[in-house]
Amino acid sequence: MELTLSRIAKAVGGRLSGYDCIVTSVSTDSRDIPKGCLFICLEGEKFDGHDFVSQAAQNGAAAVLVRKKVDSRIPVITVKDTGKALLDLAGYYRGTLDNLTVVGLTGSVGKTTTKEMTYAVLAEQFKTIKTEGNLNNEIGMPKTLLRLKDDTEAAVIEMGMNHFGEIERMTKSSRPDIGIITNIGVSHIEYLGSRDGILKAKLEILEGMKKGAP
Repeated sequence: MELTLSRIAKAVGGRLSGYDCIVTSVSTDSRDIPKGCLFICLEGEKFDGHDFVSQAAQNGAAAVLVRKKVDSRIPVITVKDTGKALLDLAGYYRGTLDNLTVVGLTGSVGKTTTKEMTYAVLAEQFKTIKTEGNLNNEIGMPKTLLRLKDDTEAAVIEMGMNHFGEIERMTKSSRPDIGIITNIGVSHIEYLGSRDGILKAKLEILEGMKKGAP
């Protein structure tokens, strides 16, 4: 990844304050800030990334992406929703890689095993990356996409969920060329109502795929 802040701001519908510069990675953890990194301030029930802007800057962040006003000595991109902006940025960057094939996979059981098998086959012939560990949610998935290099030829992207809409948002960001659904079990049935509900949620993977894609 190598993008100017002005391009990022345009891609995510944000406003840039401060000077323009190039960033080469993103982080959502102020303790893990590579040089040239964009720190994205996510918010949760028990944390708020905006509280760690100063720490991120001290650790070498080149810029921050925020939802609300912060005191910052480094450039700031302001958006309405930082989580959505992370997905939008990943989707924009994925679209700049013309030679990339994305394999998206989901299912109730066997996702990780299938991911590893698919990666092993593709990596024999192509420069391939995969979802690391269990980074298969709306934070981990876009961060995986943003690790892609210009010469990456294939990406195996695992998508997990426990509510409706999650896979739809991830697939519209990653835009798989190939989709895999391993099976439909009963995981998260308490949130989705029935196995038919689980199937419906898993089939959201089709929403981001090209018509006629396998």
